[in-house]
Formats: sequence, structure tokens, C-alpha cells
Amino acid sequence: MCDRKLYCSEQKVVQYEKYVRDLQAHNRALINSQDTSGGICYPELQQETMTLKMSLLDAVHRNEELSEMLAQKEQQLEQQDKTARTQARFLKIREELINVLKNKEMEQTRELSALQQDLDHRMKIVDGVNKQIAAKADEIQELFATLETKQQQIHRLEKIVLALEDQQRRAQVQRTRHETKIAALEHELAAGGNRKDR
Repeated sequence: MCDRKLYCSEQKVVQYEKYVRDLQAHNRALINSQDTSGGICYPELQQETMTLKMSLLDAVHRNEELSEMLAQKEQQLEQQDKTARTQARFLKIREELINVLKNKEMEQTRELSALQQDLDHRMKIVDGVNKQIAAKADEIQELFATLETKQQQIHRLEKIVLALEDQQRRAQVQRTRHETKIAALEHELAAGGNRKDR
């Protein structure tokens, strides 16, 4: 809209300038004709001169308005140019920042991939160790079961040994009694034989 007003004002200035040139040419022709005819029409000349001055003042006023609008337009264009340059700088900085973030994201993705691979490797090792521990736990459980069975067998054997030792002790006591009794009987028999011999 401002460009349209500027164009209209420029056209009016051109028209006023043409009108002033036409009036000036007309006045010169009128003065020349009056000089040759010997008659001068001052009221008409003054009216035309006044009209010319008013037109000239109007043209000057329009020209000032046009100059002011042009200055405003130039200021607006300069401001828009500054804004555009600032936005361009911001866009460049934003693009550089986006590139930095993309590179950082790619680097982090590579690091995460490497960490994931290392974690998978460690998990495989841990899984293998867990399987070994489970196998050892089964072996230990079997060893405990075998040990418990052996302990039960030992306990039974100990009872048997104690019973045999007790039985042997009673047998020894009984044998001692029998031996004592046999010795007494042998002594009595020997004593009885001696009396018969006498």
C-alpha cells in the first residue's frame, strides 16, 4: 500500500512539473504576443501567476510528503534488512547447532552401541558363570546327599560296633566266670584225688 502511494505521489509531481512548464511556456508566449500587440493584460497574467505559484507550492508540498514517505520507506527497508540479516545469522547459528547436536547424537549412538555390545558380552560371561555355579550347586547337593548317606551308614556301623563290643564284654565276663568256676572245680577234683590216694 505504501508503494502504491509513493507511485501516485511521484506521478502527481511529474504532472505538476509538466503543468508548471506548460504555464511558463504559455506565459512567455502570452507576454511575447502582448509585447508585439502593444497590449498587456495584467489581471489575467497575475491570475495565471498566482495559479502557477499555488500549483508550485502544492507540488513542493507533495514533493516533501513524497520525500518523507521515501525516507520512511528507506528506514523500513533498512530495518527489514537488519532484521533479515539478524534472522539469517540466527538461522545459520541454529543450523550449526543442529549439526552439532546431530553429530553428538551420532557419537552417543555409537557409544551406546559399543556399551550394549560390551554388556551383551558380559551378560554371556555371567550367564556362563551362573550355569557353572548351578552345575556346582547340583554337584554339592549330590555330595551333601552322599555325605548324609555315609554319615547314616557310619552311625549304623557305630551302633553295630558298640553292640558287638558290649556283647564281647558280656561274653568276656561270662567266660571269666566260667574259667573261675572251672578252676574251682579242677581244684576240688584235684583235692578229692589226693584224699583217695591217702
